[in-house]
Amino acid sequence: MTVLSNIEIEELIAQGKLIKNGIAKQIGAACYELRAGKTYFDLTENNSRIDLSSREFIIIKPWHRVVILTHESLEIPNNILARVVSKGSWFSVGLSAVCTQADPGFKGQLGIVTQNFSDKYIKIDQGQAIAKIDFSLLSSESTKPYNGQHGFQSNIWPIDTTLQKQHSEVASDRRVDPELDEAYKVLPRDVSQVIVSLVGKQRRVNTGIIALLAINALTLVFAILPEKPIETATAIIINLISQALVSVFTFLRRAK
Repeated sequence: MTVLSNIEIEELIAQGKLIKNGIAKQIGAACYELRAGKTYFDLTENNSRIDLSSREFIIIKPWHRVVILTHESLEIPNNILARVVSKGSWFSVGLSAVCTQADPGFKGQLGIVTQNFSDKYIKIDQGQAIAKIDFSLLSSESTKPYNGQHGFQSNIWPIDTTLQKQHSEVASDRRVDPELDEAYKVLPRDVSQVIVSLVGKQRRVNTGIIALLAINALTLVFAILPEKPIETATAIIINLISQALVSVFTFLRRAK
């Protein structure tokens, strides 16, 4: 296969091929820089579709996966294969690398799938370059050109949800640990250790509160019985002592 140069890309665009509504300044040495359109899908939030007004921008939340539809529409001839990669400037701020292709015969806007691996919100303006696409000339025309249903035309981004499983569906697998342990694995070690410590402390506090309520309830019952096995003053003293012991226990455990 032969990769097309900037001259060949510009000539084909002028002929109405490769890229619709493309502009010359987006053409690189042997690629074209695709721009962000006005529509994107937030896959992390129920695949929600977001259509921007003319003044709005794309915002990718930390750890969110999104599909950005390109401003340009592609029209790939049957004898050309297009490959898409990310721009290094986006990867350097936390957006995952894009690596996909547009098969011979593909027509329409391309969905650029990416994920924000940083802890910051990433802003992308409409019309801003988000990925590079290069074109390779095949030795002959493909007899099996792309003929699928693109997500944009159907207004639904195509996701095979059967590939995704809840923890309960794979819990019996020997490679899968309890759900809480699996959750800790995807967190930074320092963060998971803090959470484990907080969960342990909360359990001790809960235990202390339950014990305190039980003691208070018993002393109250004994204090109001006709036989009065415990005098009211004694019940109050027991309650105060139990509260103090629980508080000291909780404080000491927190201090460790």
